[in-house]
Amino acid sequence: MSTLQWSATNADGLLADLDLPPAAYRALLKMRGASEADGRIAMDQGPLGELLGLSRPSANAALRELELAKLVKKIRNGV
Repeated sequence: MSTLQWSATNADGLLADLDLPPAAYRALLKMRGASEADGRIAMDQGPLGELLGLSRPSANAALRELELAKLVKKIRNGV
C-alpha cells in the first residue's frame, strides 16, 4: 500500500486553501494535464468548456475561481 501524500500548492509553494467549486477542481486538473514544460497553458474558456462538458460561462466562472485562489494567472487572452 502506498504511503504517498499529496497537497495542493500555489505558485509560491505555500499550501493553498482549495475550497473550490467542483468545476474549478476539474478545470485545474485538465489544465495541469495540458500544461507546457514551463507551466504555461494555452487554452481559453471555449476549449476548456468542451473538455469538461461545461458552457462557456461555467468554464469562465471556473477559471475565475482558480484565478482568485492564485492557482492560475492570465497572461493574455487564451494563455
